[in-house]
Formats: sequence, structure tokens, C-alpha cells
Amino acid sequence: MHTSFRGLWSKTGNTTEPLKEVCSNGRPSALLHFVIFHLPAVLVTTALLVLHAKNIRWHSPHPTVDELAALQFAAKVQESLVLISLADIALHRIHYGLLGNTGVPLGFLSSPFQLGFSLRYLVSKEFWSATLGPARNRYFHASTAVMVFAFSLLGLAAGPCSAIAMIPRLDWWQLSTSATNAYLFRDLGDDERAQFVGQHPYTMHLNKGNIPGYKTCDVAKKQDCIKQDLDMILNTLEQILPESGDLVGETTRVGNISTTSPSVPPHRQLTITLPELAAPYEDIAYAVTPMGFVAEGFRRDFEKYLLKSKILIRSNALTISGKVQWKQPLVEVRCAMARTNETSTTSATFDFGGGLSKNFSVKIDSKSTPDLRKSMPKKPDDLAWYKEAAIPLDIQTLVPMPVTASIFFAPFLTNLSLVSYLCLVQARWVKADVWLWPEESLEIQTQLPFPMSGVMQYIQQTADLDNTIKMDAEWLEGIAAPPNSTGVARKNPAYLKAFDFCRGEVYTPACLPSFLAAYLANALSRIIDIQGDELDSPTSPVPYANSTVLDNTYYEHVYAYGFGVGTLIPFALALLFIQALIAVVHFMLILLTRNPWHCYAWGDFGQLLALALRSKAPEGLKNVGAGVRSWHTWRSITVVREVGVESQLEMVMDTQPNADVEEQVTTEMRVPQVGVKYG
Repeated sequence: MHTSFRGLWSKTGNTTEPLKEVCSNGRPSALLHFVIFHLPAVLVTTALLVLHAKNIRWHSPHPTVDELAALQFAAKVQESLVLISLADIALHRIHYGLLGNTGVPLGFLSSPFQLGFSLRYLVSKEFWSATLGPARNRYFHASTAVMVFAFSLLGLAAGPCSAIAMIPRLDWWQLSTSATNAYLFRDLGDDERAQFVGQHPYTMHLNKGNIPGYKTCDVAKKQDCIKQDLDMILNTLEQILPESGDLVGETTRVGNISTTSPSVPPHRQLTITLPELAAPYEDIAYAVTPMGFVAEGFRRDFEKYLLKSKILIRSNALTISGKVQWKQPLVEVRCAMARTNETSTTSATFDFGGGLSKNFSVKIDSKSTPDLRKSMPKKPDDLAWYKEAAIPLDIQTLVPMPVTASIFFAPFLTNLSLVSYLCLVQARWVKADVWLWPEESLEIQTQLPFPMSGVMQYIQQTADLDNTIKMDAEWLEGIAAPPNSTGVARKNPAYLKAFDFCRGEVYTPACLPSFLAAYLANALSRIIDIQGDELDSPTSPVPYANSTVLDNTYYEHVYAYGFGVGTLIPFALALLFIQALIAVVHFMLILLTRNPWHCYAWGDFGQLLALALRSKAPEGLKNVGAGVRSWHTWRSITVVREVGVESQLEMVMDTQPNADVEEQVTTEMRVPQVGVKYG
């Protein structure tokens, strides 16, 4: 077999290589080397940074499928360019050690050629033997190990980072002021006054002074508006509420009620949530809705601009301290039916405790409850004894937690323990994202900081006086009372109408708490009116000090480059920028030194292998024909030297890393010189 191989070798012809320079001090050649191996990756990274900084966008129908495929291909090219640059810098370091006095551990020789698949190399004995081995020049050895490790990690990240940075992201991107004016066809002559509300739009204690003034009630739907959308709420409840018993086993049931006042879109939604039944005599419902003035702030842009566009609009509160989220009312209502008591007709006991830390009972009677005693008829023969009653009560002293309001319902007052109900209300102001996307829906959308399934937990965590809204009886009775009514006539008919409705047409335990939650949340959303909503009017008010301005921002759903709100894109661009910075610093260090040394030879693993084949086998590499197992072998220091009279270059290895390489080699071995051609 050896004979046939030698015969084949002899037939291949003359394989003599021309003489070549190993290294050079020329600045033009260093500049050319930088342009070929490093500048492409630096330019592409710079271009990507500019694209993301400028937030360049692709408008429909771009990017097409072919364009996205081309960008994926470009990302792969960028990965290759980054690996070429990193490998060249690492190879420069290896060359410097091989041709200098320090030498390079044998385990580091292949590192520049493994950056593209460096994970296996990083966990290999080859790398860690060389890294942890002793060395005479500790600084050079340690810095080389750190460089190899860092470049290996950058090489692993080059592919994902290039793809993340190169391919645009489909998302909602905010329009600039100029783009908004152009996109929404705004007339530059329009004087759009700022829309605003008072400094504290979230009142914590509601009394008769907080009854809505109905400024936003239009003529066509004025009665619906004044009645707080009572009819719409009741009619929708009949459609969305489960029948008695259907809720058992369900964790959450959600339904939406669209308000009809004002009649023009966009509309607010009352979102109702019914949790799983928590107690045998108690039903719970939750409702949440955006503020009415926020809907009015959307309406001006919607009527004038958004019907012509496909953008999303978000609303935030602009205060003296900056931009913040709006808050909106969240209402919990617990209604319990009176416990059966055959011995007394003048008192009623109600059991509560669903989702609470402990159960409790509330006893209502005409003697110990002043609000109930005031509502009782004075004469025994008064027919009011036999009529339905809905009475707001102040029973905070009887309840172990802060409550917003308490309402007592009875079919007739002659027997309080017969089919009477007590409803406890807890209300909060909760932050929420608010937006409108007309292309998808004419309903205003909101997103709470927690899922609706976690609303009970949120209510319990914030059950303190500072977070609990307080509703006086005057406010509860006055929010839907007939205009200009006084005295006994100033009564809110909604509660009795809903009580009758829930006992008759829609007989389900969830009806009454669902109505109260939706009704009171709707009323809370209208306690304050918007100001400054007239266009180009000298009489339109302007924001005053400490007022809260409605700040609308506009977004388009397109592919775009940008840093966004996440961390992945900035992280990917940062890694690519680090690579580009390393390449530039590497070039400047070479160019600005007095003798800008750089090496031409052994630019790939095949050439380094050819050098090893023509070198004399060292004593330290005995028994490595079947592989390297010893840690000490990879720690051996390797250099390249002129050998013999003909000054041919060979790879020389020393097995004593702590010794000076120059003292170990013979006098016939010399350091290769700059500008000299070798064979």
C-alpha cells in the first residue's frame, strides 16, 4: 500500500511552492486586509443600527414573501461576515504568539477555525487544558484565553442576532407628529384645542355634588344617558347571564354590554365577570369600564380622521408629572339572600364569605339600622309596607371590611326575612391600557394589569380605606333621578326596576349583583365631563395648572425596524455592535502602531495543517496517532521558527510551558523576519 501511494505521489507532478512572505509592516496591506475581512461586517451592522434608530417601516403590501426570504438570506450572509471578522482577529492573535517569544498552547491552535460551531470546542479538553495550564507569560496567556472564550460566544450568537436585527417585526409602531398629520389628512389650519379634565378625575368620596351633569348626553339618547343606560343593561343581561345552576364548575364567565349613549361610535363596553359560586347563599359579580371622558376623547379623532384610516389610537393621561395610564372603575357586588328565620319577621340575617379570609354574617333590623328605620312607613295601614323596597344602608360598622355601599332589597317590608337581599359593593380605581382600533371593532378596548379571573384576588388585596371608593346614599339615589326633581320624588327608580326584573323575567341568582356592578361602574365612569372639546373656538377652555390632559397617540400595524419596548432586539444589536467595535479597534491598533505588524500566512486550517506536516515530529507527541487524551499534551507551547541552513519554517513544540521557549530551542532555530520570503 505504501508503494502504490508513493507511486501516486510521484505522478502528481511538481508540487514546489513559490517563496512567500509570512508577515509585513506595511500600512496599505493592513488597510486592504481590513477592507476585505472586516469592513463588510462593520458596514452591515452600521446599516442595521441606522435602520432601527430611524424606525424604517415597510408599508403594505411590503414586505412580500420573497422579500422576507431575501432578508433571511441576508441575515445568513451577515452571520458569515461576522464569523470571518472574528476568526481573522483570533487568528492574528495566534499568529502573534506563534511567531513571537511567548508561543501558543497547542489547544488554542484550532480555535479561530471553530467559532461557527464553538459550543463543542468550549466544552472540550482541548480548550480547557490550554486555558487552565501554566504559562510563562501569564498576561498573554490569560488574555488569549479570554479572547477565545468571548469570540466563541459571539460566534454562537452571530446567527440569531443577525436574524433578529435583519428581519423587520410586525407590530404596532407609533406615528410621529408629522406622520400623524399626513396619515390622518389633518388640515394644517385646524386649531385643535387640548381636551382635559380636572386635576383629580378619580373621586374617592361620592356625594350629591358628584352627580353627573349630563353634558355629554345627546338629544336622541338623552333619556338613556340620564338613566345610565338602564334599559340596555337589563336587556343585555337577559342574553348573557347563565341560567340558574349553569355557573357551577365554571371559574369565570365574561359578558359585555355596549352603552348606547352617546349614540355615535365609538362605544364603551361594560365587561361583567361572574366567578365560580363561593358560598351557598352568596352571588358575586364584577364589572369594569373605561371612563366616559376617555371615550369622548376618542370620538373627536374617530369622527374626523379614523374612519379614513387603519390605525390604532391609544389614550393616556398627561399630568404635570408625565404620561401615565388612565384609571377606570372596577366594581364588585356581593348579594346574599336572607337566611330563613321563622321566629322573626322584623330582622334578616345574611351570610357572606366567598373568596374572603373568613365568613361573616350581617343582621339587619329596623331597630339597630337607622337607615332602614327611616325608610319604614309611619302608619300601620300604609300600603308602602306591601311594596318593594331598595334602600341604601350605612352598615360599615357591621361589616369587617371597607365597603363602598350597601343596598337592601325586600319585596315588602312586613317580613324582612322573606326573600330579601343585601348587596355589598366594593369599588376601586384601577389602572388600565385603553385603545381603539376601528378596523377591528367600534368598541373601546381595555386591558387591566391582571386577568379577569384574578379580579377577586385584587379586590381583597386592596381592601383598605385608602383604595375603597365611598358612595353616599344621596349619590346612589341621585345619579338617575328625574331632572329638577326634589324631595321624595328624587329617588332613583333603577334599583327597584332591576330588582323586579331579576325576580321575574330573568330568574337567576347572578342577575342582581351583575346589574348593580354594571350599573354602578357605568355611573362611576360618568362622574366628570370632558373640557376643551370644541374645535377652533375662542370660547373653548384651555388646560389650567395641574389639569389632566387627554393624550392620544397613533399606531400603524406594519413591518418595521425599531428598538421597540422589549430587550431582545437591543441585545442582538448590542452584540453585533460589539463585534464591529472589536474589528475597528483591532484595525486602529495595527494601523497606529509604529510598526503595524500583521501576518499573511496560515489563513485557514488546511494551511496550518500543511505547516505541521512538513515540520519535524516533536518528542512530546509520541503515541498521539490514535488521538490526544492527556491534558498535558494540549498545554504544550507551540511556536514557528526558521530551522536549518535553508531557513525553512517549521512548527516547534515544547512540553514545559513554564520554560522560556528561546532557551529550549537550539541555536539553529530563529524567529521569522518581516519582509523575508520563506519556502
